[in-house]
Amino acid sequence: TKKIYPKLLLALAPVALMALFACTGESKAKEKPRYTVKPAAQSAVATVDGKPVTEEDLMGDGEERMEYGEALKKLYDARMLRIGRVLLDRVYGEEAKKANMATEEYVDAKVLKGDTSVNDRDFNAFVKEKGIPKEQIAQLKDRIYAYMKMQKKQDQLQALIVKLSKEHKVELFFDKP
Repeated sequence: TKKIYPKLLLALAPVALMALFACTGESKAKEKPRYTVKPAAQSAVATVDGKPVTEEDLMGDGEERMEYGEALKKLYDARMLRIGRVLLDRVYGEEAKKANMATEEYVDAKVLKGDTSVNDRDFNAFVKEKGIPKEQIAQLKDRIYAYMKMQKKQDQLQALIVKLSKEHKVELFFDKP
């Protein structure tokens, strides 16, 4: 079983990075989407010789338990990210098709209206907060501005998902690990 965990973690690594940048870090969005969580089925996930294997059995002990728990958390984060994207697609997908655009492109161009510009005051506060050495600021300036602009866009997108989750009934049939 030791060989499965590294492969599972390796397979989930890109999803984790995507979720990390989309759901954590610099985001100032305080409000979470309003989803109704329905109890997940608490039955066996497999059987061995007819005997049920539960999620708890899969967790294992010690380090294995921690690794498996981390993998489940990454899967949960990826699911939550995708639920938001599916919600956007269900609400704006038809309009995007009519405009001959991908849903995300349509939402970015036609729905999100907020200002994503970054002023010098915000830039300087970010540099100070992150402790970026003065000698590196010049070479990192464009990347920092691009990151901050992208983060503002992510915050706007998250706010839109929160708004849509209040207007549309979304039920989840999986638990948070």
